[in-house]
Amino acid sequence: MLLRQLDYFVKVVENNSFTKAAAQAYISQSAISQQIQALEKDLGVDLMVRQHRTFALTPAGEYLYRHAPQLLAQAKELKESTISVGHTNTTHLTIGCVRSYIGPEFNQAVASFNQQHPHLELSITLGNHEELFDALRQEKVDLVFNDQRHPESEAYTSRRIITTQKMVEVSANQSLTGPVTAPQLAALPCYILAASDQEAGEIRYYREALGITSPLRFATSLREARLMVAANQGWLLTDQLSDHPAVPAAIKLLPFTDPHHAPIYQPYFLFWKRQMTTLINDAFAETLQEQFS
Repeated sequence: MLLRQLDYFVKVVENNSFTKAAAQAYISQSAISQQIQALEKDLGVDLMVRQHRTFALTPAGEYLYRHAPQLLAQAKELKESTISVGHTNTTHLTIGCVRSYIGPEFNQAVASFNQQHPHLELSITLGNHEELFDALRQEKVDLVFNDQRHPESEAYTSRRIITTQKMVEVSANQSLTGPVTAPQLAALPCYILAASDQEAGEIRYYREALGITSPLRFATSLREARLMVAANQGWLLTDQLSDHPAVPAAIKLLPFTDPHHAPIYQPYFLFWKRQMTTLINDAFAETLQEQFS
């Protein structure tokens, strides 16, 4: 079964006409008919019941038509990615990492990857969720390690690295213990790490996606936010990406749950533009995944 024959078959079904399909494929009607017959011969089953100038699909034909478009799309993607990899001679790689990440795994992956690929010049950039995706869209970075907040897009390759549980950092002087919910923290300001031009997007995410009703305050650095937390002037939302060895003694880490006390989980992915797929991207994804295994 050739992909070209499969493409002709889909065109005939979509147009409900051999004549229109032939015109769309820039071949003669007799040629496209011969290709469909060759496809049937190769499969050993009838795909169509022909009646004068019309046709009806057989059960085998209906099954093939349901799955053929996806197979053709995958073949096209494979072709484009292979060409991209073949034409790429990577000497520099820029990797983005979400600023709120504080575990050691990313740093360890970068060090290990640098040792494995000493010819590559590595650059690391930090940002919040939206800053990193803006940089990826504008091709200022090659790939980013980021949390997922938006529906997956066909324009990007996404490799799931880890799924974490949401946590909160509060002052050690707080009487809170065990899992906490947003209503329990409603009277205390929530600190967010974000640039001024990203505040609107962060507010929308915290209010709509996470259901946080606390007053929202913005900090330009983790140190600034933790100073306010340690002084019992607010709390900080984070992820259990590691054992959090950097949490100061004046701060305690508690699980964050929904109103029904179910844990809230956050998946983290490595993203890159599908059209920019390279062997180096895949290699770094494997190295990063190893650090979390």
